Amino acid sequence: MKKLLQTLSLTMLMTSSAGIFADGNDFRSGYAKGSLDTLIQDFQSIDKIPVNRFVINTEGGSSMLELLSKDQIQALTIAQIQALTNNQLKTFSKDQIQQFTVAQIQALSKAQLTTISDKLSATQNKSLTSSQASKLTRVQVQALLKGELATQLSNLTPTQISYLTVDQFDDSIKNISGAQMAGLTEIQITKMSVDQTAALTSEQLNGLSSKQFGYLPNDQIRHLTSAQMGYLGLNQLKGFTPTQLNQLSANQIGGLSGSQVLILSVQGKVKDINTNLIDKLMSRLTVADINKMTNTDVMSLTPSQVSKLTYDQIAAMTAVKVNGVNQTLFQALKTTGNQGSINTAIVSLYAANNLP
Repeated sequence: MKKLLQTLSLTMLMTSSAGIFADGNDFRSGYAKGSLDTLIQDFQSIDKIPVNRFVINTEGGSSMLELLSKDQIQALTIAQIQALTNNQLKTFSKDQIQQFTVAQIQALSKAQLTTISDKLSATQNKSLTSSQASKLTRVQVQALLKGELATQLSNLTPTQISYLTVDQFDDSIKNISGAQMAGLTEIQITKMSVDQTAALTSEQLNGLSSKQFGYLPNDQIRHLTSAQMGYLGLNQLKGFTPTQLNQLSANQIGGLSGSQVLILSVQGKVKDINTNLIDKLMSRLTVADINKMTNTDVMSLTPSQVSKLTYDQIAAMTAVKVNGVNQTLFQALKTTGNQGSINTAIVSLYAANNLP
């Protein structure tokens, strides 16, 4: 009898090591359940169990974590949640992950979040902290649904903005900040509609680099409003391509300030503007603008620009500024007068400063 019991015990031990009873039934689920119950009894409460005691069954079947109920999951402390390994997190089902509380989700590290990102609910995605949202990968960003993206958009970095699909970008462009505009790709910029371009705010336009601004197609350039033209800063004005400048209308030129005109001059951009609009362009220079001009500004003026100066503009020039004009521009000045008063102003200015 003793020998029979020893043989039976050995048989049970050998079969149990593979997780199978002698009759062929899998006992691992029951084993995990029994072990979990024992753990809870030993520690008296699930929130006191060290996470490393939640055994993962590497041979298949149920593991302890898979058996946790909603109440048990939500009873896990932040410390326990943060201590869960990626392998442990993988054993949770989608339903279980979606039982995690907001506090538990917000306690997850980037690595932990990446492990379960495909199991999160819309509500959980919306509840991510700004720090968590700013660490989402390309795949995670592109998986965000419209409502989730709208909630987390302000937390995304410029790099993450570049991950947005065409549809996501189309839904989000009006709410992208100026700082985030720096992340826009050439594809995203060229895919904007003319209405979207015409709706860009001063902050958004100023968020574009020179290179990005140069990506704007001609039809988008033509739809920039006169008010938007006035928003353009140094980077955007430097970014104008010759083809873009040739698209500008009189109304758009009329939106420029004197300081913007001087930037275009110094950057050598004026030569690409329709010659019929130079008169309009130079009219944007006020006496106050001319009084602030440096020699560099003066030297940047082309003969066609100088030839469009008005009496008041010429009269505002000081001796220093006039001396900064080269001989070619002198001749342009002297041949400017299509009004007698302008010629008189030029002659007087030259005589007063002993200019040829």
